[in-house]
Amino acid sequence: MKIRFLSRFISSFSPVKVSYQELVSNANIERKIEEGYGPDGLGIITIEHIPGYQEKRMALLPLARRVALLPDDEKKELELPQINYMMGWSHGKEFFEGTPDFSKGSFYANPEVDKAPLYKGAFHDNVWPRSLPELRIAFRDLGQEIMRVGALLARHLDKYILARHKDYTPRTLEDIIKSHKNSAGRLLHYFPQVGSTHEWCGWHNDHSCLTGLTCPLYLNQTTGEVVNPNEVSDCKTGLFIKNRRGEMLKAHLTSDLLLYQIGETAQILSNGWLQATPHSVQTGGSLENVSRNTFAIFMEPVPDFALKVSDNHERIFVENEGIPSLRRRFKKGMTFGDFHNSTVAAFNY
Repeated sequence: MKIRFLSRFISSFSPVKVSYQELVSNANIERKIEEGYGPDGLGIITIEHIPGYQEKRMALLPLARRVALLPDDEKKELELPQINYMMGWSHGKEFFEGTPDFSKGSFYANPEVDKAPLYKGAFHDNVWPRSLPELRIAFRDLGQEIMRVGALLARHLDKYILARHKDYTPRTLEDIIKSHKNSAGRLLHYFPQVGSTHEWCGWHNDHSCLTGLTCPLYLNQTTGEVVNPNEVSDCKTGLFIKNRRGEMLKAHLTSDLLLYQIGETAQILSNGWLQATPHSVQTGGSLENVSRNTFAIFMEPVPDFALKVSDNHERIFVENEGIPSLRRRFKKGMTFGDFHNSTVAAFNY
């Protein structure tokens, strides 16, 4: 199926909400999973009322700005070109329309283990800034909380898939999140972009199983003071999704929500019963001296994990205009490592 992008803003939307209590009590959330992640969904479900979440969020997100403003020599110590800057500090290493993208900076680390997993490929021990010791604590606290809640959600997703996909191995997504120790945390600092029409983050699908994402924290870039979200609530700035008709919708989010986006690995494993959607972060070009800060955890299998599909797996190939073809990136028999490498190459990161 080919989804054509109409590239026009339609309206804002409020993602499907699931309460934390529904997750832990094993309530039936099948309808909400269908609405959020099914073929007609927008690929996002939010979890609300998570105990202690706001405190962890506010301990970490202001540090994104402080990492971005570290002295150049200290940031240089955090750069790892030997693994294509996919751990530590990365700025201007991705490309936008063929030129280096300096609109955002990223700090990557594994939220569970400091020692790199023993697999072939682009792995490295975590590196932490020497003058910001609180970063490691806050990064791991929030990262592990996002993964804990993600595993609870994955338990429900496994049940949902198993009821529809006869070849599905029970507890697959939950086991990946709980045991594979291969998740990547990305602390993001989006620099002020006054007068720019440059996207903070271009259109893409996540290719992990599940992405946990905080709502953004807007800060005065000079003082570090929190900016009232109402001041940046115009329709041109924020997280945008493209629905199944290719229409652009802005996600209406509040700070207490924790977002979970479905990735293409879950789309493959579920035989298309769960589907990722294209999303981007738009600047609007109107935020003077205001930065956007957020944190994402990409919950992924280990590289040699086999992406098992049934003989009849055509329904996984949902293609979106502007997104590198999944049919070209994924072939039956691939491991996650194979799929990861083909996807990174296709997006030209």
